[in-house]
Amino acid sequence: MSDALSEMFTPDGFATPLLFARWRAKGATQPLQPALRCHEAGQATDEFRRLWPRAFPTKQPLPQGRIAAPDGRFTLEMFKVWA
Repeated sequence: MSDALSEMFTPDGFATPLLFARWRAKGATQPLQPALRCHEAGQATDEFRRLWPRAFPTKQPLPQGRIAAPDGRFTLEMFKVWA
């Protein structure tokens, strides 16, 4: 299944096991911690924004808008940064 169609976030904004696995597979230079809330109401948390450039220094910054759809999938804007 494509990352675009997969649930990456739990309803309360934490990473799913799939996001942890894909984070590692993409070669992140910093680990994603289970206690880190990635988003609140679809918007990236400050903690996730700080982690992103350390984990993926060659990727574009996180979108300013929503990163998570209500069903836990990436928004199109987040997927473009992720892919």
